Amino acid sequence: MAQINKGVTLRIQAVNSFRLRWSKDDWQTVEDTPSTSTALNIEYVDISISQEQQTPIQFTFFWTTSQNWEQRNYKVAVS
Repeated sequence: MAQINKGVTLRIQAVNSFRLRWSKDDWQTVEDTPSTSTALNIEYVDISISQEQQTPIQFTFFWTTSQNWEQRNYKVAVS
């Protein structure tokens, strides 16, 4: 499992536009964040990781061009 430190920003990147569905609390609540495009044709979403964060950040992609879900969840541990 990937890992990130508390107090930093987790950047999720892809080459296609997406909406990120993510959770800081084991899917008890979710947020949907649209990706931001760059001049380098990279799409991204930034998630700020607080110093108080204890549980992993979990997320999945909704690909906006093809209108379909990734069909896989990802998890990043917080230390």
